[in-house]
Amino acid sequence: LCMVIHLFFWMILNRWWTHPCELVACLVNVYFVVWVVVMCCLMILSVLSAVEKRS
Repeated sequence: LCMVIHLFFWMILNRWWTHPCELVACLVNVYFVVWVVVMCCLMILSVLSAVEKRS
């Protein structure tokens, strides 16, 4: 797994070296996905806590 991450990292780094704009787009996409996941988790947690309070 560590090797895969390392290879992936080098691929991204190599790509970024040749296409700097792509890195920015990739980072924006990753940030957006992480933000959506965090928002979903917060929503689920709030719903669960509301359900627990009701019961």
